Amino acid sequence: MTSLFISFLFFDLTRLQAASCPLGTFSETGDDGGNPANCTDCSPGTFQDLTGQTSCNDCPPGFYQSDFGQHYCVACDEGSFQGNYGATDCPLCLPGTYQTDIGQTECIDCNYGSSQDQSGQSSCVPCQVGFYQDQLGQDECLPCAAGKFNAETGEAFCDACPAGSYTDLTGQSACLYCEPGTFASDEGSLTCTSCPADTFTSESGSSSCTACPENLVAAEGSSACQACGNGNLDDSEACDDANLDSLDGCDVSCAFESYTELALFNSGINFSTLTTGEVLSLSAPNPSASSGLPFQVSLADESCLCTWSINPASFGEFSDDSICSTSLTILGTTQADLSLSLTCNEVESPTTYHQSLRIGSLQAEEVSASCSLKRRPN
Repeated sequence: MTSLFISFLFFDLTRLQAASCPLGTFSETGDDGGNPANCTDCSPGTFQDLTGQTSCNDCPPGFYQSDFGQHYCVACDEGSFQGNYGATDCPLCLPGTYQTDIGQTECIDCNYGSSQDQSGQSSCVPCQVGFYQDQLGQDECLPCAAGKFNAETGEAFCDACPAGSYTDLTGQSACLYCEPGTFASDEGSLTCTSCPADTFTSESGSSSCTACPENLVAAEGSSACQACGNGNLDDSEACDDANLDSLDGCDVSCAFESYTELALFNSGINFSTLTTGEVLSLSAPNPSASSGLPFQVSLADESCLCTWSINPASFGEFSDDSICSTSLTILGTTQADLSLSLTCNEVESPTTYHQSLRIGSLQAEEVSASCSLKRRPN
């Protein structure tokens, strides 16, 4: 009986000496039973903020705990999240998402007009000028397509280039105005179109061209109309062949196009004794370097030795079959071998001592040469 009493007394004294388990720990009874080692640390992902507890609590979503024996959980940082209970860490927000606050359970998709290409970010980046994003949660912005532009940051779409402007590049913040002589009638143009022949536009940024006034003409892509090329020779023009083509002897400014003179050979006629009806035959070697290009024939004289007629069958069609005039130029054909027959219709009394005939090829590469047909004074 005495020993039993002593045992109960010892047990009661032991219980009186036991202490509550401290913060961050627990035991089955909530105390250490007189031995602190009997209290167990809360494991990572849990906490206990009270003493004398029999269990630990899971960290709530948005929080974590990576250490043992803790009496609190840690809020997830900006740019991270945790959607589960009992977490030991917080994952970073993925590219295309962000989180500005702490202790959050999820990340937020980047809004329209922005993107984020890094993990763990607290904000998204607005799209720069020339770029856009029309979807949520994206990790990059997209360049505006050719024919479109974006002049502002943070845009969800691009604008089409207005009529009269264009861009053939992607990622542009502005469109280019069409140059004078060109136009763009549609929005979103990649290029400008040259004004058709006999129309013009003198302004930049035109959406259409204007027809030339009556008796004026214009080449394709012109910024103004002009009298040159209308077929009416006026005092300011050296020639007017009713077109504005190049390499046909009369250029776009109604001046004779330059040519390289080719060697000519005469028939041996004595020019001091030329008579009516006499024929002069001239020819030039094959100008292979310029085969297929137009040719030009000029008879330059201050006073005609003869009034001439030309045999068109030997050289092609001509604008005039009489070449007895001062510095008359006749535009030839594109045949490669040149020959020319001139008939003296009527002998005139010369006031100068010579006349010269030139025949040449536009843009020819041959060595220049000429043939002068001289008549010495009596």
